[in-house]
Amino acid sequence: MGSFAPDAASRIKSWWNYPDISAREMASLWQEIYRYGKSSEIGANELTELLSQTHYSALGNLLRTNYEVWSKAGWYLEDQYTSSATNDAGIVFSDVGPYIAVVLSDAPEDFEPLMPVIDALNAAHGELCGGASKLLLTDETPIPLQER
Repeated sequence: MGSFAPDAASRIKSWWNYPDISAREMASLWQEIYRYGKSSEIGANELTELLSQTHYSALGNLLRTNYEVWSKAGWYLEDQYTSSATNDAGIVFSDVGPYIAVVLSDAPEDFEPLMPVIDALNAAHGELCGGASKLLLTDETPIPLQER
């Protein structure tokens, strides 16, 4: 098995010390999180417990009523040094098996625009793999709010 470390580690942004990272690189990180989370290595259970309870996650808020979800969202507040961004990524343990979802956006510190994208990705996964393909987003779906 090869390394899942993305090339982004060498491209650290100078201001906030966050790496520039592509969706493909983010997905490779989540492959390693899945491997580690399913292992019996020290700390694996603690990590997956935290990832399965994230409060500020569009992925989690939309899909946790139907599936187990390990997720971690992130966002930049728009200021004079950075552009705004809202992102969410994780592992969905769907009715036809686990899959990795990564949504990187320039939405201004707001999860609401990510919700229909995540809903469509989940429905497409179900359609392609023979699982549930119904859209889940409704007017009653809670939208996670970022801490400020």
